Amino acid sequence: MRTTLRFSTLIAALLCLATTVQAQTILIERADRPPSTGKNHFLTATQPFSLNVRVEGLNNIKGVFFEMQWTNAGAIRFDGWSADGAYAESELTVPPVRTNQANGTGSISVAAQLANPVGRPGLNDHTVIRLNFIGAANAVHNSRVRFSFTKPEAVVGNIDRSIERLVGISNSYDVHGFIDVWPGDANNDRVVDHSDWSVISQFFDDGDPAGRIRGFARDPASTIWAAQRALSWDSVRVTYADADGSGRVDNTDFLVVMANFDRIHVGAVKKNDDEINGGRGTKNFGSDKLNATYSIPVTVESDEIGLGLAGRISWAHLPADVEVVGITNGEVFLQPGGQFVDEINNDTRSVSLAIGHFYPHTGVRLNGTVVYLQVESARPLEQNLSIKLDDARGITRNRGIFSLEGTVSSADETEAIQPLLTLSPNPADNIVRIAAQTPETIESIEVFNLRGEQKTAVAEVREQSVLLHTSGLVPGAYIVRVHTRDGATNLNLRVLR
Repeated sequence: MRTTLRFSTLIAALLCLATTVQAQTILIERADRPPSTGKNHFLTATQPFSLNVRVEGLNNIKGVFFEMQWTNAGAIRFDGWSADGAYAESELTVPPVRTNQANGTGSISVAAQLANPVGRPGLNDHTVIRLNFIGAANAVHNSRVRFSFTKPEAVVGNIDRSIERLVGISNSYDVHGFIDVWPGDANNDRVVDHSDWSVISQFFDDGDPAGRIRGFARDPASTIWAAQRALSWDSVRVTYADADGSGRVDNTDFLVVMANFDRIHVGAVKKNDDEINGGRGTKNFGSDKLNATYSIPVTVESDEIGLGLAGRISWAHLPADVEVVGITNGEVFLQPGGQFVDEINNDTRSVSLAIGHFYPHTGVRLNGTVVYLQVESARPLEQNLSIKLDDARGITRNRGIFSLEGTVSSADETEAIQPLLTLSPNPADNIVRIAAQTPETIESIEVFNLRGEQKTAVAEVREQSVLLHTSGLVPGAYIVRVHTRDGATNLNLRVLR
């Protein structure tokens, strides 16, 4: 019985001692990116980062002494220290950093000692020092840097001071380095196709310094079909979506996909573990309401020859009861090409647009009506409406991006659509209905892919309403050309399954 009691007492004492020792820790916290950001598990080449060294679980501390080591020393560079904790600069001693070329490690020793330790209270949980680093430009992507402590100790107490051993908590950080991006291959699967538009839409507007994902512009930036060296963003996946290398995912990237459509490369495809929480949701491509419909031309005036353009159309001055329901090609892009609406948003009264004509790759003069804004209203619209095309950019035949700022004309006249054609549902699965909203009859229908190849046709219709079967079309974007007595009209169709 006595032996059992002694054994139990010994076990309890050991557990108590283990708990005490475990609580006396020295650890690392990211100073530049707190845990709440969700982005404190990696470091980025060429970018600064800072580490706070903290002591926790110990009271009445008069001094802390440690050596910190790190692996993969070639991936980072020490950039100095600062007294951002409980100690004054004069109370810190930091010899130069040491590097072991043989095993690729670096280390730094730190002595933190309160001045006049007998005459002042000791410290409890506190930050000892801040250590600053910069990711090396040649840091290998997907490598790792591990920080750890060697024999960390603290001096505690007032008169009868003692040396307490601290438990060092190591930290590892993945390295985001430079990667190869093929402009337009937004999902990094070696081929540029319709699925790349989905990725751009998913990460649209990322790269904004104030947003959820930090991005970096490529230097030099190019949209030519070749491997482009790009610094990995906070999310590696989003890096590939920045097709034009601007440092932000926007509507110009849709154009680059179109310019490099169907191209294939043999570069390495690396699947990344980082996921972005919170999807962008399903896009709203229009409304099923059928009121009086008007077509508002949006034009540009330029002597540039381009494959396409992108921009944001806004209609802040339209009456509140007017709803924008769609966009159709204007005369500049009348031939089958592409039109990609990010989202018609009648709350913000704007929409992002990318439109072009890429087959053949000859380009068109960007002068005239590029699109018609389709709006519904229960009453006649007034003249001199102000429709704006902001942040307009074009893409040349050599895949260069140029600005169209200042060349955009306001849509100062509206046209009521008498032979109005509707296509619904859109996006479609197996069947769509094309209907003329006036006595005008449909004579024939052609369906083209974005390369201008005819995929299906319906001849000699002579009806006001036609059911078009789309089950034979692969998912993607198409141009539906509807012929009436007054001419041909292009409608945009998406097939989803």
